[in-house]
Amino acid sequence: MFDPGHILVDLCERRCERLTVTVCNTRTARVANELVKPESRQNARRLIGLVYGLCPLAHLNAFDAARGAAKGISVAELRERTLAFGESALMLEALTENLRVMTLEVQTLLPAGPRITDDITNAKRFGSLRGKVQTLVHVASAMDPLAASDDGHAWTQAAEVVDLVLPGLTDAFRDMLFGMTPEAWLETATASPEAMLDWAKAHSDRLPAAAWLVHVAERGPRWGAVDCERLPAAPVIMDELGSRMLSESGFALAPRLQHRPRLTGAFARMEHAAIFRPFSRRGPDALTLTAARLFECTLALRLLEGGAQSRMRRFAGLEAAGTPLVASALTSEGAVGTAESARGLLAHALTLDADGLPAALAITSPTEWQFAPEGAAA
Repeated sequence: MFDPGHILVDLCERRCERLTVTVCNTRTARVANELVKPESRQNARRLIGLVYGLCPLAHLNAFDAARGAAKGISVAELRERTLAFGESALMLEALTENLRVMTLEVQTLLPAGPRITDDITNAKRFGSLRGKVQTLVHVASAMDPLAASDDGHAWTQAAEVVDLVLPGLTDAFRDMLFGMTPEAWLETATASPEAMLDWAKAHSDRLPAAAWLVHVAERGPRWGAVDCERLPAAPVIMDELGSRMLSESGFALAPRLQHRPRLTGAFARMEHAAIFRPFSRRGPDALTLTAARLFECTLALRLLEGGAQSRMRRFAGLEAAGTPLVASALTSEGAVGTAESARGLLAHALTLDADGLPAALAITSPTEWQFAPEGAAA
């Protein structure tokens, strides 16, 4: 149905110079263009959840936030309408993605040797959780928060689905990632980088994330250091982001803020968390980037506790503090919506036609931020 596009990776190593990496991901832009063709735009929202296999809930949140801004509806109003279902589902998706990366994928980065965990058992457990998150994708795709008919009972039922998924996810983090409850890990492993390494050494024989941290520490100080400034929180960048995404054809594929590439993701977001400052002072390297993901998982699980009303208050608090999960704005070129995914900031910028359907759409994903020329990955 859609041209999948392609990702080009160009590696160049010159004598006496560092390796340079240039990545061009055309898939995001091509799918955005396909979604606003006359034959597709009527079903654009439903199709987003199908064509974006990675972080579909983040895409739906960013798309809905941009549509809402274009129609004069704020993120806060969408939250009230839906009992914070969108943001709650977004966080569950991000947590599940982090669990996959830090338990299943990180083992492939470790030196060859005996496997730390039973991959089949973990894969089955993760597959069950992924299936439950996929249920949230189906619910989110079917229920448009901007639709004229507002069925409060349906949103209450959707919020209850979040409550059903959360306990199993919390248990998986305890068993597969931390080796203890997330709260206990936050208390014992996060006082300093040294305390986290003590935790990692004690659990490196059975927890992949712990083994990875030990491996990183053995490679020496500042291994994997990233020479790239953080991407500021959404409210600071919305005007520039929305305007440039819609007016500059190359921006979506190689984004730069104030003429500089930026680092997005957990480390950038944790700048606002006082608990992370002992690590943040090291700057972004392999250890602190991993630590930021682990920290953020514990804080996300805490944000989701206590039912829909509690989640609504906490998400509103993040918005008031200038660190929203989902944000939107009107710009001179159109409307922009952003969502914080596990990998970083996802942005949708759009204009609507006379029927309220997307007439133009530009998408900048975390891949483009991280792999921009001279960006974090390079």
